[in-house]
Amino acid sequence: MALIKCPECGQTISDKATKCPRCGFPLTKDSTQAAPSDSTTVQTENATDAEHNVQTDLKIFPKKRRFPFIIILICFILVCICLLGYSISTQTLQPLHVNELSFDKWVVTERSSYSITYEGTLLSDEKSPFIAVIGEYQESASDIFVPSLVYMNDGAGVFPSYIYTGGDEENADDPSATYRPIGILNGRTVSESDLKVVSCRDTTYSDYEYSDLTSCTIDIELELNQNVTGILFFDLENDMTNNVTANDYCVVVDGKSSFSRVISDLPYRSRGVNAVLIPKFFCPSQPIGENDYTVSSPFSAKKSDTFNSYTGTMVISIPEHSDGYILYTQTLISGGQTDNQGIPSNEIAYLHNSQCEFETYDFESDQDTIIVTPEYNFILNGYIAWTPFE
Repeated sequence: MALIKCPECGQTISDKATKCPRCGFPLTKDSTQAAPSDSTTVQTENATDAEHNVQTDLKIFPKKRRFPFIIILICFILVCICLLGYSISTQTLQPLHVNELSFDKWVVTERSSYSITYEGTLLSDEKSPFIAVIGEYQESASDIFVPSLVYMNDGAGVFPSYIYTGGDEENADDPSATYRPIGILNGRTVSESDLKVVSCRDTTYSDYEYSDLTSCTIDIELELNQNVTGILFFDLENDMTNNVTANDYCVVVDGKSSFSRVISDLPYRSRGVNAVLIPKFFCPSQPIGENDYTVSSPFSAKKSDTFNSYTGTMVISIPEHSDGYILYTQTLISGGQTDNQGIPSNEIAYLHNSQCEFETYDFESDQDTIIVTPEYNFILNGYIAWTPFE
């Protein structure tokens, strides 16, 4: 009786066996003849280490047992990918050390009969990227307005501001006294590799002969690789003026965002502009549940005495939450600007002293079209607190 190797699992068996006692592989005359003898196998195994390793692998994982192993391996890989994605979206943010944060200078970038546009340079001793929260103060108001957000990198950021003069520039507000830093937001740097989908589509063009300029509405849709909710900061470039609209942001809910932006300084009667969104920074939000807030003032809308429009508000109370931002989705259910009915819009509102106000605006340019009182649905998606800066 000669000994042979099972061609399926490599087990040493008799050449008279009808099937392998280890794996059950049926042994026919052809298969036993195709299989090498024991002496030949030993010589082959001793020939090279590589062939020995191959033979050993076959012994450990026969074909019948390889299939469950492959399934386990695939499951393991998928779990690793999920854990990696989870760690990216929930990774611990690096601590910030902001001891200095102030405006260095203000430069006038545009003048009109009723306003002045400034560009303020904000400096900090923190070189890592973060978001500066800028409060707006006016002599006629006792409280701050909705704070602005400025992307800071390498210790510097640019803040565009608009001062209304009413035709009296001499007595206009001083930007250095109107704006000052009041807080900081932490987050993480993002790049184009963090975006799964991004689409920038040019839609409506408007030509203004008096200024020799054209504006264009860009409809933007994006999706991140991770299912996260927060604020995404980005730059928007276009190929006609090569200008960069910096310090812009959008609200992302469950990894997705859809919004529009207007490029207003295109050459007169331009068409076919291409816009590119460049992601910079992402501030993740904390979840907020139905038990975390109460409605202080239900939604109501008031019709304008001058325009064919409605302005609506709803106030909610969120106790035990410090000043910050509430991310929410509003959907026009009925009335209002009918073209927007059923279209969800991700918005951001300022939380101050545990109170937050949601605002809506519906406008109909055709004065002959009757606009009906709007009704909205609101969903709270997240909360972002800032660290106060004194």
